[in-house]
Amino acid sequence: MDRVFHDGESLLAGMIARRMRRVTYSCAFCGEDNEVFVDPSGGRRQVFTEDCTVCCRPNLITLTIEDDGEVLLDAAQEYEA
Repeated sequence: MDRVFHDGESLLAGMIARRMRRVTYSCAFCGEDNEVFVDPSGGRRQVFTEDCTVCCRPNLITLTIEDDGEVLLDAAQEYEA
């Protein structure tokens, strides 16, 4: 079945969305659940900062994509509070 694109969504955006998936992690500061998209084109090991959607503090995210596609994610405090 072909996907119908609405509201200016491009074909490229649809292709990227199918490759990326969401992973949930707990904020290293407040413990609230957050989601991050995993983009396999970024490499098997990725390190980046993501602000918590609740407390806005920066989480240092390290994710690893295993051979079988499983994603391992570690969230740590980027600085000591």
